[in-house]
Amino acid sequence: MATKSSRSARGVGRFTAALAAATALGTTVGVAPASAAPELPDLVVTDVSPAVGSYVQGSRVVFQATVRNVGTTAKEWGAVVGVSFAVDGRVVSWSDDSATSIAPGESVTLRANAGPTGSNTWAVSAGHHTVRAWVDDVDRIPEADERRNTLQRSVRVQRAGAKAVTARPAATPERFRATHDASVVVSWRVPAGQPAGTTYTVVERPGAQSFCTDPVDVAPVTTTGTSVTVQQQLGTTCSGHASGHTSSFTVVAHPPRGGAVESAASGTCEQVSGTDVWAPGAPERFWALACEGFPELRDTATAS
Repeated sequence: MATKSSRSARGVGRFTAALAAATALGTTVGVAPASAAPELPDLVVTDVSPAVGSYVQGSRVVFQATVRNVGTTAKEWGAVVGVSFAVDGRVVSWSDDSATSIAPGESVTLRANAGPTGSNTWAVSAGHHTVRAWVDDVDRIPEADERRNTLQRSVRVQRAGAKAVTARPAATPERFRATHDASVVVSWRVPAGQPAGTTYTVVERPGAQSFCTDPVDVAPVTTTGTSVTVQQQLGTTCSGHASGHTSSFTVVAHPPRGGAVESAASGTCEQVSGTDVWAPGAPERFWALACEGFPELRDTATAS
């Protein structure tokens, strides 16, 4: 798509030459009577925003611009109302499929339909960016003022990631008492605007009393959901002295364009079994599962 800069430069040259000629004429034979400026449309951009997608890492944005005619006459039907969209000074897409008329005071919204790579989208990356929309960027339409055709917005894109991981029991107290269910559900909240296609992996972080020190992947199957059920087993390599199991869980988000972002928080669950004496001469076997922030689940059995 051609840029406006070269034609604009020639236009400024013609304006400067005409002004010099008028000045010289006024000096020698008198200044001619002032004439009214020609009545022309005047297009300005009042807004630029995503029509599709959002400013989140990994999203693909289709830009749209709101264009208003602030001139005294209509922009007639026929000439294309073009808008280019640039990010950090580089054109990423444009709109060139509307030849609509725009009356004085009227606004239209134009959406990107093409781009320099054949796509009408911008792949959002993390960081600070400047988004610019430029109406009539290739000078198709004579305007009353060519100097106010652009609008810029600053946007900040956060890295995509899961947040606020919470571990909670998977079983009800009744089911736990019936089956000694030792599973927990690791769940997490997904931030608004998370890009489609993000997957999540749950990683177990051994507790302070565990024998192993390296993280243990307890959910090797990736998921696009918001929870994973984990079966905690007594006597595993990371169990606390073979009678308990204390772990925290971290969710790692994998945006569709790569990279990994760990969660900002985690929850802890502990399961314990052993022998206790609840009455003289009546030893009992007990099982307990406690997750941070939830009541303990407990069951007992008496030897017969």
